Amino acid sequence: MSELVRGGNAPLSTPRVTVTFSCSAPADLSALLVDRDLRVRSDKDLIFYNAPSGPGVSWSENAIDLDLGQVPGEVQAVLITLSLAGSTFGAIPPPRFSVADVTFVVDRLDTEQAIVGLELYRRNGGWKVRAVGQGYAGGLAELVTDFGVDVTEEAAEPAPEAPIGMPQQPHAPSSGQVPYVDRVWMVWEDASRSLASFRSACDHALALRDEEIAGRMPRGRSDELILAATARLNTDVEQLVAELGVSENEAPPELAPFESVSWLTWDVRTELGEGLLLGRLHAEESPELRVPLILRMPWRRGVWINRGPAPADSVAVAWSLATRFLAAVPGGFAGLEVIDPTGLSGAGWLHGFPEPIVSGLLGGGVALGNAAGRRLGQLLDLIDLRSVGGDDEEIAGSGPPVRLVLIFDVGAALEEYGDQLIRLIDSGPSVGVPVILVETDTPTDESVRALRIKQASHTLPSSEGNLSDGWVGGDWTLIPDILPDSGGTRPPLLFSHVLGEHARSMTRD
Repeated sequence: MSELVRGGNAPLSTPRVTVTFSCSAPADLSALLVDRDLRVRSDKDLIFYNAPSGPGVSWSENAIDLDLGQVPGEVQAVLITLSLAGSTFGAIPPPRFSVADVTFVVDRLDTEQAIVGLELYRRNGGWKVRAVGQGYAGGLAELVTDFGVDVTEEAAEPAPEAPIGMPQQPHAPSSGQVPYVDRVWMVWEDASRSLASFRSACDHALALRDEEIAGRMPRGRSDELILAATARLNTDVEQLVAELGVSENEAPPELAPFESVSWLTWDVRTELGEGLLLGRLHAEESPELRVPLILRMPWRRGVWINRGPAPADSVAVAWSLATRFLAAVPGGFAGLEVIDPTGLSGAGWLHGFPEPIVSGLLGGGVALGNAAGRRLGQLLDLIDLRSVGGDDEEIAGSGPPVRLVLIFDVGAALEEYGDQLIRLIDSGPSVGVPVILVETDTPTDESVRALRIKQASHTLPSSEGNLSDGWVGGDWTLIPDILPDSGGTRPPLLFSHVLGEHARSMTRD
């Protein structure tokens, strides 16, 4: 049998499996059926000794039997938990879980009274098992509450505990084909956990090496552990690279690199796209794996683009993102509102488009100087009206219902319009006014207003920069995907083409 470490995963070759455990203290086994957001559908999705059976899952004192083919399609994963009564896992030897041909020893526990040991989850039409090992000091009740079980009613003996405090996962239901964006996020999650497992194993091996050097244990074990961890990582990466290769052939233009031939056949969409490609993520340990970073549509938060080595770097990212945004929305659905309080962004070329495009899709062109404040006020009036369900026709005019706002030199804009920007970023995206804030010439201070806006936004580097994943907090390097001719004094060719096609589609309609 092979042994998993935290974050490690392995495929399940058969739909009928049994999960067993060994523990030196009396412990209760249970299972949770959770959806893509890691929430139970109802309290009946907790399987334990008082409710020993559910769809595809049955409980016995020492095992959980699963027929994964009978698990409902809306259930994304089955979590296997273990809980103690009157003791903590730190006071006993680490418990062990086993399923199929893999085992997982849950070490490094302390005051926890309940743990999520394993996650059996859907993956590309099949199932995999992941070693989780997340603990709860509050016992089973805390654990199951975390996953959505209501324990406020009279509970039977050891009340079940709440699920793992993990971020909402973008896994899709298994019925039908998994959407492209979900598949990419699944690859990133698996890659993040594989890297975390590799890094953890290497840290452990290096600690053993210190013991070997000190003569407190025989030499060689640390090298064996590093070789085994490297082999596991290479196997995982090879599989994930292959999965991405298949998936990326199906990516629509807005989710493909600008160099992709799919842009040659782009046409105005009839429905909203899944998301926008921001760039590619890679890690030092697996340079051959380049994971697309995708911003889902519709936007629920603003986007802050950090200043790069040169001001033009962030401008180039902004126009690249605006191009993808227009490529991902139906004709007549969205236009641009460009605000530049200092006039240094070079966006004056917007006024070179035909007048129907400038007035119909570009909000009259770039708002400079004092006009920036007036444009911002108009947008806030629009947001206020929409927030209370009012008729915005007088303010919105004949323009598209969605207004993508680009604010260049946000450092200068904060000095003049800080409170208005907070209102814009807090309320705009939810009522059809998404916002891109671009840090260019004026350095942004560390004021409370600036920090608040950044915290309410997705923050992106304008050149190669670091990001952390949302599952294990691992470090990744993002390389933005940028239009080759953006950031200059002329409109990027692809931006002009996409904008022109939107204008023609509105004429045809």
